[in-house]
Formats: sequence, structure tokens, C-alpha cells
Amino acid sequence: MRHFFAILTTVLLSTLSADAQSLRLRERMPDVNVMSEYGSKLEYVERDMVCLIFVNSYCIPCIEAVQKIDRTLLDKMNIILLTTESKEYHAEIVERIGAEDLAIAYDIDSKTHKAFGINYIPFAVVYSAKRKIVEWFGPVEQLGNDILERINVGHK
Repeated sequence: MRHFFAILTTVLLSTLSADAQSLRLRERMPDVNVMSEYGSKLEYVERDMVCLIFVNSYCIPCIEAVQKIDRTLLDKMNIILLTTESKEYHAEIVERIGAEDLAIAYDIDSKTHKAFGINYIPFAVVYSAKRKIVEWFGPVEQLGNDILERINVGHK
């Protein structure tokens, strides 16, 4: 019986910690190390706000989430899909995800996923490109203009 409770406690603790990402709002962004059109540290993004979306092109929830992204957000921020898949398969990845209009960054050796503490995908992180501060994070489905409005209100 004692072993049963020890196993149950271990399972519960590992399940609870598996859902938590290691990000905090308004704190400095973890290190980024990717291959992308925006540089290895995403230093060449055009907009002040950037949204990283951690995905995999074989993940059905990722594909569905990316297809539902409000594309008007592209007028206000850069949206970059971040995958651990190989850049060699760029065309196939774009086709599977349906992301012809979104940038894709390739996470070499999963370093950026590890730095952000990503435990599940799809997952979105919005940050200030200039200040490198995490402004919002959560499920891709929650990403919308209301999130950007709340961030902008918080900056005023």
C-alpha cells in the first residue's frame, strides 16, 4: 500500500509539472538559437511585437491551430513558426501546415525549445522584439487582437 501511494504521488507530481512552461510574464526572454530569415537570434524582425509559435508539421493540433490564426495579426506583429524539424524539408513543412504566409524558423538541436521549457505544442509566446520581454504566452487558439490590445494597454 505504501508503494501505491508513492507511485501515485510521483505520477501526480510529474503530470502537474509537465504542463507548466518555464516562462514568466514581463521577464527577459530565454535565449533563441534558430535558423531563420530573421537571423539566428531573430534579431532582424521588422515589427516591435513577435509571436513565436512552437509547432511540428506532423502534429494535427498544430496544423489546426496554425490554420485558425487570425492573419490580420500579421499587420501588427511578426509571426514565426518554430519547429525542431529539418530545414531540408521546408517545402513539405509549409505544405503540411498550410503556412505559406508565415515565417518558419528551425530550432537546431531543440535548444530554443529547451530554453523556453516547452513541454507541449502548439504553444505561442508573444514578446517585445526591442526589449526582449515576454508579454504573453499560452495556447495558440487564444492568440488574437484582444491579446495585443491588452499588451498595448499595459505599456501605456
